[in-house]
Amino acid sequence: MAGENGRDEIAEYIQVKSLAKTWETLWQDLADYIMPRKSAITERKTHDVEGWTDSVFNNDAVHANNVSAAGSYDYLFAGRFFDCEPPQELKDKPRAKRWYRECAERMIADLGGSNFQTEIHEALLDRGGFGTCHLHLEEGEKSFYQFSNANVGKFYCEEDAEGFVNRIWILWERTACQIVEQFGEENCPKEVLTDYRDVQKKHNQRNVIQSIKPRDKSKRKSGSLLADSKEIASIWTDEATKHIFRNSGYDDMPSFVSRYLKWGSDAYGYCPGIEILPTAKQLNFIEMVMDAQAEVTVFPRMLWPSNMPGNINVYAGGVTLVDPNNSSKQDYPKEWMTAGRLDEMDKRLERKKQAIDRAYHVDLFRMLAQRDRDMTAREVVERVAEKLVNFSPTYGRITTELVSPIVQRMFSMALKAGRFSEPPPEVVQFNKFTGDGFIPQPKITYISKIALALRALQNRNFQEYMSIMTPVFEAFPNAAIGVNWEQISKTVGENSGLPVEFMHTEQVISDLKEQQAQDAQMEQATQAAAMGAKAAKDASAVNPAKLEGMMGQMS
Repeated sequence: MAGENGRDEIAEYIQVKSLAKTWETLWQDLADYIMPRKSAITERKTHDVEGWTDSVFNNDAVHANNVSAAGSYDYLFAGRFFDCEPPQELKDKPRAKRWYRECAERMIADLGGSNFQTEIHEALLDRGGFGTCHLHLEEGEKSFYQFSNANVGKFYCEEDAEGFVNRIWILWERTACQIVEQFGEENCPKEVLTDYRDVQKKHNQRNVIQSIKPRDKSKRKSGSLLADSKEIASIWTDEATKHIFRNSGYDDMPSFVSRYLKWGSDAYGYCPGIEILPTAKQLNFIEMVMDAQAEVTVFPRMLWPSNMPGNINVYAGGVTLVDPNNSSKQDYPKEWMTAGRLDEMDKRLERKKQAIDRAYHVDLFRMLAQRDRDMTAREVVERVAEKLVNFSPTYGRITTELVSPIVQRMFSMALKAGRFSEPPPEVVQFNKFTGDGFIPQPKITYISKIALALRALQNRNFQEYMSIMTPVFEAFPNAAIGVNWEQISKTVGENSGLPVEFMHTEQVISDLKEQQAQDAQMEQATQAAAMGAKAAKDASAVNPAKLEGMMGQMS
């Protein structure tokens, strides 16, 4: 086993957890109003008791976060949301380009059979509700890619010098049964085994800490290929006994943390939930007051005369006995302090709801669904581009912190597992120091709905260019010579997300061009022969002797 020890691992975990105390308080506040089903961060709650939604009288903030997460998934991750291009040094190699695109198609197919959709949606909910989310990728048994995420308040992290999260500590609550099943009896301390063999204690939960971080070079065995010497360490430690259950590792980072936006120098993020938290609290207060006012309206406060005989029945169809000789109106029951105006409350509710929707970009995700008339493709592109201005900062962060690292790990996993076709020889590169062969990571291009909306601006520019130049080309055909039509066809197709099988390979294109050249030569030869025969016929009709002379010269 490598040089790590459990005491140091737990001490490090306690330190990073203590630094996140103020964040935990904020996350609890956010959960109470935006994600109540995760509101057990600093408060202990169980699933069989009340208390999860005690703070929620208005669910506009909950709904806005749900719309944002669902819309983000649809715009960012639905369908084929990425493609792979060869790295810069292979960009001019047609076979390399096609192979990397085929790899992307295989990864998309494997992704479709995994639990990616549910787990990335959960991560997006955390990202919008808490500002920080976590996603983990392993090779699964039922599907090749198996994703999981840890709830906010159950994981803690730190950044590297470049501002990317590269150290993560996850708290897993495990019973003795689960621990033995996961790690085996031979890797468990006697305390765990004692609980495991006790019927009354085997289901009691224990805290198991998993730390995922770059392994200290001093604790790596030189030349070793064993898991406990890999570049990325994964260490499972029992918090109570400081015993290490498993010390393993990865060749690349398997866990990813994304922030909605950065906030200060801490590793955790800022999100719309923080921005609208005061508004959400006010909304809940107003809704609570309006409920109270509505209840007073339905069940008004009453003044009852003390000298009125019998019981007063306030229910529908109820009968109350009164003294017919009592003519004073003051001696009859009457409503008291029931005046109130709900119309002003409605206006305040609507304004605050709009503020929450704006913070979560609900108008962007509902724009097409709410249109009241058919729009042209150009109108759609223009409206999407307008709405993307405010969304683009977090879009850029999610691609660099989540999408790119995930796709790179997916590529490495699939390559090691032999799930790709045989790469062409030019793809295989060699380390100039060791001479070892390797296949470089692809250049990732994004073809999600949002990415295509941004790239479609190039297509729109081309459409505007053609609307201006088409009459010019018709009048002066030579003006079109300067346009690279072949590259335009290729770029427009890529910007539109055209599948790779819709485009010919470079070899097919080369063969078609060669065939066209041969066909053109044959056509020219045929036309030349026809013109020669026609000229000879015309000449013979005018002067047969001259034709005979011409034929003699040709012979």
